[in-house]
Amino acid sequence: CADFEGGIVALLEIVKYFEGPSHAWQKVQAWRNVQEAHQDVAAPVGEQPAAANLPHALALNHAPANNPAPALAPAIPPPTPAKTTIDAPNENSVKTKLIVFSVLIVVVLLLTLTLASGWLRSGQSGPFIYVLYVLCGLLAAYVCYGLLSSMGELEGKQYGVALKLGGPIVALVVVAGGGGLYERYGQTPGSFSQRINFYTAQTSQLEKLSGTATLSFGNERRAETLRDSGSALYQGIPSSLIGKPLVLDLDSATYELAPDNSAALLTDREPIFIKVVRKRQFAPPNAANLELSFREGIALNYIARPDAKNIVLTLRAVSKSEQAIPIDADATLEILSNSGVPMFSVPMKVTDTTIIPPRGLETIHLDGFLLKDQYAFALTGKTAVVKLRYDRQIEKSEMEFQTEFDFSKKTVPATR
Repeated sequence: CADFEGGIVALLEIVKYFEGPSHAWQKVQAWRNVQEAHQDVAAPVGEQPAAANLPHALALNHAPANNPAPALAPAIPPPTPAKTTIDAPNENSVKTKLIVFSVLIVVVLLLTLTLASGWLRSGQSGPFIYVLYVLCGLLAAYVCYGLLSSMGELEGKQYGVALKLGGPIVALVVVAGGGGLYERYGQTPGSFSQRINFYTAQTSQLEKLSGTATLSFGNERRAETLRDSGSALYQGIPSSLIGKPLVLDLDSATYELAPDNSAALLTDREPIFIKVVRKRQFAPPNAANLELSFREGIALNYIARPDAKNIVLTLRAVSKSEQAIPIDADATLEILSNSGVPMFSVPMKVTDTTIIPPRGLETIHLDGFLLKDQYAFALTGKTAVVKLRYDRQIEKSEMEFQTEFDFSKKTVPATR
């Protein structure tokens, strides 16, 4: 320090910064005052206090506190050496700045790619928000690097790991990373995504469906095509609909929504599980709508049954149901009295069609045996009722379909 102009003064200022107004510093300050007074009287202009007595003055710090410090005689300062100046730039400092700047740029690029590429949840303007956070972090890093001197340290005593981060890097991570966390967990986005999973027995095993699942919200209907998939994702749903009831339609050839589904609510936290069941191939008995009408009949002789007539009836069946209607193979022909009371019944068999297609038209043929005396009684113009039943092998039910006609030689003529 004595080789440069003002070096001793600068050294004393630094020592004062760390030492503070202690007793030892007061002794050094007294020595400094003596040297400055001597310089003002005897030393030429431009010279500074000699450094020869400085170690002796600093050594006074070890003297007992109750002994006064010995007076220091003014020393004649040695000739000041020629002033040396360092005008060349510090190459190490420049390299350090370039390294820090390069690391800063790499961190900015990584944060931009991570936060602005849609990996985190955000609203429609989310990626642009993240870019702004990164730019603000870059600005904070520049301010810390140019104006402030800061250092963050993290030490792990167990494994002997020490991590030191400069103020610019800390500022960038805090601003950009903190903004990303706020957008991810603190900010409510303008829209959200809702995933719907379909299952039949257990929620852990999704059912693969084919068809179209349509989600309705507000005045909008959003359709997602299912191709052997058990899940559908709906994006861009307004956040104002969170907590609203789910309105979903499923158009599939093999599955339909189960009627016991509880009222699910839209949520942005977790998927909604919807139970589906295999679609019915036939209309349920209470929904089967079938109209029967008599078309023609005929009475035939049968060699194996000389005591009876083989009655063959033809009916016209019109279905008004959206699903097929299964018909039992067993039917009944009843002959009514004039008062409408059944006199006797004859078992009949459906000989061909047993399934009526949805909203279709079919012809049904019935075959049975009517004793000759019963046949003669029915030919007197009695009312006949034909009854068909819902196929009990499909579903047990007492559902019947019937039609009536006048039994006569004209409607059921006999042939030889």
